[in-house]
Amino acid sequence: MNKHKRHGDVILHPVNKLEGKEIKHDGKFVLALGTATGHSHQILCSPEIMKITNNGKRNFIGLNQEAKLVHQQHKPIKLNKKYAQVQEREKDHFSGETRIVVD
Repeated sequence: MNKHKRHGDVILHPVNKLEGKEIKHDGKFVLALGTATGHSHQILCSPEIMKITNNGKRNFIGLNQEAKLVHQQHKPIKLNKKYAQVQEREKDHFSGETRIVVD
């Protein structure tokens, strides 16, 4: 299977199938929103080519044609498969804790 796609702190891993309940969208779907800047990582495409689901833990994105993942501070990247969105984590080596990265 192909390597993952990374766009800032958004990581998408290729998957074989989508899991969970379908989420309605209009061809725009925000994967991450910066609380300090208001910038967002969003997928843009025609609504009929993208299916979004969520299994209670993560989002799954299914594309049957090419779409773009855009952000105000990153170059757009092309997506065209099935992906699971994985939240970036960081480890504090002093305390030993692992925590989710928040923009």
